[in-house]
This record gives sequence, C-alpha cells and structure tokens, in this order.
Amino acid sequence: MRLAQPIETKQWSWLRGVDLNHRPLGYEPNELPDCSTPHLDHNNAIGWRQTCCIEDVSLTPLFQLRQTTQYASLVRASNTGMLHPTRVDFVRVEPAHNWKTRFTRHQEVFMPKRDGTSRQTTISAQPRIHQRAREIQAYGTVSHALPLELEEDVRLEMTEQLNQLLADTMTLRDLYKKSHWQVAGPTFYQLHLLYDKHYEEQAEIVDIIAERIQLLGGISIAMAADIAETTRIERPPRGREEVPVQISRLLDAHQIIIGHCRTLAKRATTVGDDGTNDMILSDVLRRNELQVWFVSEHLVDMPLVHAVDSATQKAS
Repeated sequence: MRLAQPIETKQWSWLRGVDLNHRPLGYEPNELPDCSTPHLDHNNAIGWRQTCCIEDVSLTPLFQLRQTTQYASLVRASNTGMLHPTRVDFVRVEPAHNWKTRFTRHQEVFMPKRDGTSRQTTISAQPRIHQRAREIQAYGTVSHALPLELEEDVRLEMTEQLNQLLADTMTLRDLYKKSHWQVAGPTFYQLHLLYDKHYEEQAEIVDIIAERIQLLGGISIAMAADIAETTRIERPPRGREEVPVQISRLLDAHQIIIGHCRTLAKRATTVGDDGTNDMILSDVLRRNELQVWFVSEHLVDMPLVHAVDSATQKAS
C-alpha cells in the first residue's frame, strides 16, 4: 500500500537508525541516550553519511506509524523480518496535520563503525596540545588484577621493592653514561667502549624491571626527580673524576643492587611470586655480577710495561 501525498508540509526531520536492541546506531556505548525506541533528531539533520534518498517508498512490515502532537515517528512493529543489526533503514518524515504523511526512505546500507573524528562537527588537522587530566592510577597502588594467582598484598609488596630496584638500576645506568663521557687517561678507549656497553645492558634491565611492575598492576617510577629521591646510590659530582674513582663508584652501586637482588629473590619465592624471582636472578643479578667482574679488573695494580720480579715485590 502506498501513502498519499501530504496536505501540508512544515519541515523535515530525521530519524536516526536503531539496532535490534532499539539502541540508536552511530553512538559510542557511553553516549547512548536514555531511550529504548527510535527517535527523531530535530536539532541537526546535517552530517550523517547516509543521504541518498529514494522517493515515494511504501512502508515495510518492519515499521508502523505513530502520531504525536507535532511530529510523526516510527517504531518497530515486531521481530518478524527485522533487518540485520548492522543494516538500517533511514526514513525521512514530513510532518503534517493528519495521517496523510509521505515517507522518503533511504537505501539499506551497512552502517560503518564510527571513528574518533566523527564526534566533531568539523574536522581539523590542528593538534590538541596543552592537555591535562587527572591521574588514572596513583603511584604506589595496584589495579586491573590479571589472573596471576597473586594476592593484592603480594603484588603491592613486590611492586614497591621492584620500584626501589628500578630506581637504583636507573641511577647505575646513568652513572655508566656519565663515566662514558668523562673518562680520561691511558685506558680511555677501552673504558669508553666498556662503559657504553654496560650502559646499554643496564638500559635493557631497566625496561625489564619496569614492565614487571606494570604486569603486576603497579606503576613504575620513571622521572629523574623521583629517581633521585628514591635511589640509595650516592650522587656523584657534576665534574670529571679520575678513573679509579669512577670505577669505585660503579662497583659500590653494583654492590647495592646485587645485595637487594639476593634479598628480593628470596622474598619473592617465599610469597609465591616465582616470576619475579626468575626475572631478578636471570636478568638482573647475573648481568650485574658479570659487569662487576669486567669493571673490577681495571683496579688491579699491575705494571703495564716493566715486569717486577718476585724479589723486588718481596722487598717492597
């Protein structure tokens, strides 16, 4: 059955599409209006993607007409023959003073997923800079518990201890880079390369520890000011120091980290955090032990050119 032409037309209105649950299409989940039926959008009829109309199409069994005081609207009649939830009929309604209303229905189209830019009324390439917002998780807490079979108090303890280890490791990493830049003397070339190699290895350890903290639901310490407040390693001067002093500072820092690793590995085993125990032993402790060996050998007092015989050594 085809509907007659309207006697009088006032304005055009648009009906937004709905899915099988009577929710309007084109909305994000947190944007759904408080309604359970299709509704007319009287505010803005511009900007929707489906704008190709077919004139004078009769109503299908999917919809029935409902008269209101000012506008005509459409509601679904039944579940029989409903469209696929990703398809929608867009209907344009000409309000009239009586039931003689003409409908212009859009083609059935697949409703594309809305992207982030479709929320804006105008699209602009201007970056949104200087944005600020509250923290989504406070430092020193754990959240989004994954199925790790670890209690919250265990994860709190482990993330706190790992953050201390992380702060010390980041300090040692930067101490190696400082020594790499400022080293001087006859062993410059060897130490310049060795310091940089150890710096890169410590940078890998930093990433491993930080990701373990995040995996446990915590927040890893990150900024230099926070690290300086947390680390237990002595702060060096800004100026250049002799090679023996550089090496001694590095060994002292390694000793702090190695001692913490042994204590923390045992504690992790006690509370059942075997993953943290394995990470500390395999990735942190063994690499630090190896670096201690390579660095400490440069402090052995051995002659470079002239060998000293045993008799001279006893006399001295």
